[in-house]
Amino acid sequence: MSKRSLPWLQFYPSDWLSDSVAGCSLAAQGLWLRMLLVAHNSQRYGYLEMDGKPIPDELLFRRCGCANVEEYRNLLAELCTAGVPSRTSEGIIYSRRMARDQKERDSAAGRQRKHRSHASVTPMSQGEVRGQSHKSEDIDQEAESEKVKFFAELKAVAQRMRV
Repeated sequence: MSKRSLPWLQFYPSDWLSDSVAGCSLAAQGLWLRMLLVAHNSQRYGYLEMDGKPIPDELLFRRCGCANVEEYRNLLAELCTAGVPSRTSEGIIYSRRMARDQKERDSAAGRQRKHRSHASVTPMSQGEVRGQSHKSEDIDQEAESEKVKFFAELKAVAQRMRV
């Protein structure tokens, strides 16, 4: 999946509080939240990867704000023990929720594309709805014509009064 342009991140506080992450230390919860933010901007939404490979611990610990790689690994181990993140067969850490949400967005986009590809059979494409929009243009033209007539008559009256 190419990079999306979502400027926001879906976050469900009740899910967070009822999920296994809530049983982890605040430091581990903070790490997971930072990992979600990194995964949000990843090439494949919800996955901690670069060019199809796992982001190395040595890079990820800095991006997530850990003091050192050991702290990162200890907190990640806590999260893994609690079953918070998932891993692909290639070892890429990902958020199940983010991956599922992206799959649903992709599916919805596919349905919209399919629907729009059949747009030529809609009433709007047959001119039924578009023909109605021309009526407002006709009204605008009539109003403009009336305005021109009114000012022409007004000018004529003003000229007669000067004489």
